Amino acid sequence: MKKNAVLPFEILSVQRHISELDLQVDFPSWWEPLHSITSNEVVFLSKDWIATWLEIYGARFEGKWVWWSYNEKVVGGCLLLIKPIRIGPLFFRTIFLNASGATLDRSPLAECNDILCVAGFEDAIAKDMSALLSEMDWDRLVLTAASNDGVMHRIVTTAPLIAAKIEHKPAPYISFPDLPDEPFDRRLTSNTRNQVNRCRRIYESMGGSISVTLAEDLETAMQYFEEMAQMHNARWVAKGLAGSFSNQLAIEFHRKLIRRIWSSGTVDLLYVKAGEISVGVLYNFIGAGRVYFFQSGFAYQRNNQLKPGLLTHCLAIENYRCRGFREYDFLAGDSRYKRSLSTHERSLFWATIYGSTFLGRLLSWTYKIKTMLRKYKVKFASVFRKKSNYHNSCLWVYSLLNLESVNTSWFAYIHPALP
Repeated sequence: MKKNAVLPFEILSVQRHISELDLQVDFPSWWEPLHSITSNEVVFLSKDWIATWLEIYGARFEGKWVWWSYNEKVVGGCLLLIKPIRIGPLFFRTIFLNASGATLDRSPLAECNDILCVAGFEDAIAKDMSALLSEMDWDRLVLTAASNDGVMHRIVTTAPLIAAKIEHKPAPYISFPDLPDEPFDRRLTSNTRNQVNRCRRIYESMGGSISVTLAEDLETAMQYFEEMAQMHNARWVAKGLAGSFSNQLAIEFHRKLIRRIWSSGTVDLLYVKAGEISVGVLYNFIGAGRVYFFQSGFAYQRNNQLKPGLLTHCLAIENYRCRGFREYDFLAGDSRYKRSLSTHERSLFWATIYGSTFLGRLLSWTYKIKTMLRKYKVKFASVFRKKSNYHNSCLWVYSLLNLESVNTSWFAYIHPALP
């Protein structure tokens, strides 16, 4: 971001406050009241989520609490985490927003991430946050699963940046008020409904009647969580990949979080069985009449006609519809089952913004080169294939672009011998 960059808004003036992150000091007293009155009242921005995240991962980061006030009332706030991140041979000073910093182990993804903000102050806080970033020393600002209609989106799309790498991902959801007052499966396509009904009949023939059970006490919730994590990891290990619960720190984070928020009623563990045969477990968060599907574990069988994920979600959706919830949010990700079940779609975005430092400009330059080569890869290939030093040229460009750790598989179009 350019020095002294500001957003072109004529807006109210807010007062900025900053304090250093200190893990030995109590969580800021302003956070919880602010979170309760903002439109982004998701668990991922709650005191419980961020405090738990800091307990598990926070020692690896520097940080700053930033909050804004208007007429002595707090109207916005966030946590900026700062850490040198190695890319190739170099370390880049990187800023992360709230509980979303890069860790050595796979850490939980906080979706709908943004600056907490009272409605009406978005532009004022975006302007001042832009000014704050222009005063700080950083090479990269990394945003993950950020809200498309939030404060950070205003900064990314409006502030004069050196360069920004932005990717949008769909976040499908079901809006119950927009559906007829009838069982959910009736609005499915005939093909999807037939799959669900066939799957249900097979499960009933194998184990007995289908049951949907919500954990009613903490002990049961923890039991459901452990079984879900085992099923989840088994599925990903079978694919030769690591699941979301493949490391002990992630497991410990969720154990602590569930214990911490259980009494507030903001977490659901839902278990679907056919008799005594496990079908699947969903790990959901609850807030403001919405259900946020976060993770799952399914007991897959050899029979391809059994679709435990599809059946579990259909039964869970009907359960939440009958209980009066207004939305079932699948969060980010484009999967076939989400498209089959959802009625609406919003989007979240991932972004990397490059700073005005030398290293920030270096990354910005390599990103621009990559973008250019993607656009002109065919022309690039046709020119260099005619030259004897084509191989060496490609290797040089490839090693240069590897400074920034993004997918370079497209380079095979230029030179198939490259990895």
